[in-house]
Amino acid sequence: MLSLFKNTIFIIWLIEALASLSSGFSTWVLQTTATVAKMSAEAAINTVKQKKNSTTVSKIKAKARLKYMITMIPLARVAASIYFGKQEYME
Repeated sequence: MLSLFKNTIFIIWLIEALASLSSGFSTWVLQTTATVAKMSAEAAINTVKQKKNSTTVSKIKAKARLKYMITMIPLARVAASIYFGKQEYME
């Protein structure tokens, strides 16, 4: 009779311990999932920002190359300087 009581107490204790561990791991999994989702969203936002910045930088570089090439031609230098001056004033 005593061994049946000990076994019953042990099984009840084991079930409670496993239930406690299960709830703890479930909480940990949910927190980790939320963290991963947040980091993924931030990475996507940073990728979009970086792409937007890279296109802006490439446009600025293209303008600089165009200005340099046009100012190398002596006759177009005056017209280009007036045009680019007007463009920069408008921006």
